[in-house]
Amino acid sequence: MRALLNSTDQRLSALDTGAYGDANQADGEPAVIHPSPDDPGAWNRFVAASTGGSHYHLFEWGRINFDHFGHEFIPLTATRGGGIVGTLPLVLVRSRLFGKILCSMPFVNFGGPCTGEPGVATQLVARAKQLADERGVDYLELRCVDPLPH
Repeated sequence: MRALLNSTDQRLSALDTGAYGDANQADGEPAVIHPSPDDPGAWNRFVAASTGGSHYHLFEWGRINFDHFGHEFIPLTATRGGGIVGTLPLVLVRSRLFGKILCSMPFVNFGGPCTGEPGVATQLVARAKQLADERGVDYLELRCVDPLPH
């Protein structure tokens, strides 16, 4: 993987060193990261209620990438105690010009983790990085409004 970008296009080598802190909350319970949501409606309700959510985080934007462009949509959901605590919409783009890209979200300005918990954002980004390595992508791009936690 060539680079991981945040909203300011800075290289985030801190992810390789674990510098993004503890992914557990005060109660010691980490979130569980699922490869897809059980309920797209619950995903959208979480995004709508989240201060970091945008309409580009909505489940339908990922489906548009799949339905209209043929790109694989990989929605990551973080849950704890039966409730959603974070989302990260990812799209796998294969391009002759740019190579193989795992992006949140392509063709728009916003994406990245949607959560109010820095530890959950860390877990979602770590899982995205793992997926990028597993899929052999050229780079992972997270189009965050705010810098990732550190």
